[in-house]
Amino acid sequence: MTNYIFDSDNTSSIIKPHGGILIDKLCLINEDKSYYKDLQSVTLNDNQQLDLEKIATGVYSPLKGYMDKKDLESVLNNMRLPNNIIWTIPILLDISKEVAINIQEGDKVVLLDINNKIIGLLHVSEIFQYDKNIIINKIYGDVGIDHPGAKLIDIMNPVFLGGEIELYKLKQSDYSQYDLTPKQTRRLFNEKNWTKVIGFHTRNPIHMAHEFIQVSGMKKGDCDGLFLHPVVGMKKANDYTSSIIIKSYEIMQKEYYEEDKTAFGVFSTYSRYAGPREAVFTAICRQNYGCSHFIVGRDHTGIGNKYINNKKDIFASFNDLEIKIVKFNKVYYSKSRKKYIEQSNDLDIKDDDIMEISGTETRKLFQSGKYPPKWFMRPKISKMIMDSINNKMDVFVK
Repeated sequence: MTNYIFDSDNTSSIIKPHGGILIDKLCLINEDKSYYKDLQSVTLNDNQQLDLEKIATGVYSPLKGYMDKKDLESVLNNMRLPNNIIWTIPILLDISKEVAINIQEGDKVVLLDINNKIIGLLHVSEIFQYDKNIIINKIYGDVGIDHPGAKLIDIMNPVFLGGEIELYKLKQSDYSQYDLTPKQTRRLFNEKNWTKVIGFHTRNPIHMAHEFIQVSGMKKGDCDGLFLHPVVGMKKANDYTSSIIIKSYEIMQKEYYEEDKTAFGVFSTYSRYAGPREAVFTAICRQNYGCSHFIVGRDHTGIGNKYINNKKDIFASFNDLEIKIVKFNKVYYSKSRKKYIEQSNDLDIKDDDIMEISGTETRKLFQSGKYPPKWFMRPKISKMIMDSINNKMDVFVK
């Protein structure tokens, strides 16, 4: 049974954070500069800074910091933290040997952004090394180093720092207005009087199959609201840029979806392309944002056909996962019925009645100056993408 935490006025309820407590590590910076002058520092890259923020604001609850070796091995081997709480993706802080030589366990380390500004503090509990090939194999299997997720691990520095963190400053971006924290989304859902919220994760602009899944998912879960929550961090080459994804959902919110039924935010993290493990990870994060239900499609966070056969089975291993998973099989457009249909054993659909376009084919259409068909994407969204291409804007990640 799903556990809920009740709002103070008892008029609405919302699912508890993963692990029971929403972590909050956002602190006021110590204005006494002498406090930091004798501390070692580590400069974080963009991905590391995003992880820092997600730990601090409770998106990664129950994590309070970067993982130590015991945490890492437990996640790799059991897909759980040492305290048996479900967790499937390593959250690590990697540094070079040259930086590590000046840091000892028990130290406080200043965390800097790429502009050399103080953004946080790490209480170092452990300094360790780990075979990156083992991490890759446990998470991705035998995929080869060209896999974008495996490549993220391969390029990591050789030394890892574990320990709890403090965050002093959130990163500002062009989409900060949509970058809501779990505290903010939970307040928003309560204000809308939503007790059951279904989350939707994507790294693409919205198309008609997505609409079908989103609306159908709300009905399947008997939900009050839909939380549209695309990833806007670093992605692989040829993925859509964050600005295009956001603009597509701005059009949907303004023109098509009911305001009292949907909410929009961005998930400012980076894609791991980790298939089944990332499907669980993205569900847990949405529970922390306040979603009681989460949509998982046929190829959720995977690469092509790599994870299709085993992606959904992973949830059967976690009967203690509190957020409810709303699964979808392959979705396609039926010419005869003139609507989208979910693949099912009891549907008698002939192959020549099925219409579908892959993401790769859609990108090629846009790049060649052609619009995808209306049954695939709403014309206003297609036009926005084509206009952006014609205006020499970045539509695809280079």
